[in-house]
Amino acid sequence: MENEIFIFPDYFSENAVKVILSEGKKDNLHIFRVGKYGRDKTAAFLNYYEEILSGLKTVRNPQKYLEKCKNNIGQLSVSCYYDINDLQYYFEVTLKDNYPERVLLEGMSNSQYGLIQKTAERKKM
Repeated sequence: MENEIFIFPDYFSENAVKVILSEGKKDNLHIFRVGKYGRDKTAAFLNYYEEILSGLKTVRNPQKYLEKCKNNIGQLSVSCYYDINDLQYYFEVTLKDNYPERVLLEGMSNSQYGLIQKTAERKKM
């Protein structure tokens, strides 16, 4: 990866970028994700930080919270699932009342758009 250039949003902290570059992998995986805001695929792939920034999520003190998120890979990443069964309860029950327009998305991650890392790899059990 030494000769490759990856572009990160300005709000990613230097430490977050270092972690991603050192632990991320180029991989193509079959994935599932919930589009909480309906068929708008742009909104479906916003990370938590961007959802707050765009007004889709509200928090008490946005500036303070966003500053805290800059170092948190979990808040800067986009979570996907590899097994549809792992997503079923979240989709059918947890999001039912707050996101009635939600849709289930299925596709492939694409390594040409950047690095990925499974949460289980990052949070060693």
